[in-house]
Amino acid sequence: MDITPDGASRAADAANIISEFVAHEQVCTLSDLQRALFGFSATKKQLNVNTTRHPKYNSITSQVQGQPEARVFQTIVEQFFHLEVEKDCLTTAGKRPTQKLTILIEDASTNCALNAMYTRKVLDQHGNTSPCSIVVAQDPTMCRRTVAAFEQVYSDKMDDTPVFAGWPTFVPRVAAQDSRAQNQAGGLTSYLRYDIDEFDKNQNGGLWSMERLMSLLVGEIPRMRDNENGYGPRGKGSIVHVDIPQDVEDSWIILGDTLGQKMR
Repeated sequence: MDITPDGASRAADAANIISEFVAHEQVCTLSDLQRALFGFSATKKQLNVNTTRHPKYNSITSQVQGQPEARVFQTIVEQFFHLEVEKDCLTTAGKRPTQKLTILIEDASTNCALNAMYTRKVLDQHGNTSPCSIVVAQDPTMCRRTVAAFEQVYSDKMDDTPVFAGWPTFVPRVAAQDSRAQNQAGGLTSYLRYDIDEFDKNQNGGLWSMERLMSLLVGEIPRMRDNENGYGPRGKGSIVHVDIPQDVEDSWIILGDTLGQKMR
């Protein structure tokens, strides 16, 4: 379809509404983070690519190639931050930690639901059967869904359920390109650019391609729906019910129609 400047601007606004919703940013400051524990999660392929491109972490590329994302983070915190990672998976009576921060590894999960399930298993094995709070650090395009997966996994706790918070670390936002940079043949994504206040132009190189970001945003909403095709209780049952605001649903239609796609 032909893309007009107004159409590109509307699509950018729609993408930003969806992005803010799925990012579920609840941790914005250091004081927010200090209120809870934290965990890591990411997309393995993108993490490996970004490690290779990073001016500092690229030195470990050969060590972490093909490794689960948890092992990539383990290598980073050990070699660059000099933190110790627990090597055994069970608590040891009388063992005294040498640092205030204990790092545990869960490297078997392949999706958000398993990430939540296996993380609870690891925490249980270390005696953390009733954590007070859990901060989920996750790719901003799937942070809300991952938090919902953790809420589902701990739903049996009833009155002892942990307090969950999403920490996407940033929220990707886009804007319409200057008309001189637009390429009609390239479709909608050639009309868009990243517009993240905290980032300079050099940092944008480590982000998704615009095509990939749009695909992720459009594909995320159907997953969070509570119907037979979604991941909610009426579907796969891997996440708790998530209320999707009408403006997000409307934005999903606008963005999907402009892109000509509805699924990731």
